Amino acid sequence: MLNSVHDIRVVIADKEYQLSSFNDLISLKIGDNTLINIMTGIEVQYY
Repeated sequence: MLNSVHDIRVVIADKEYQLSSFNDLISLKIGDNTLINIMTGIEVQYY
């Protein structure tokens, strides 16, 4: 569960990452790649 409205949740396939800041979001490493590189060319949904 999220702790507050300020938490950020990133879901890619069956993996879920919970972050607490935009700095965490920018620096999020998924495997050998960064979230920014993965998002290039992918449809993103914001809730």
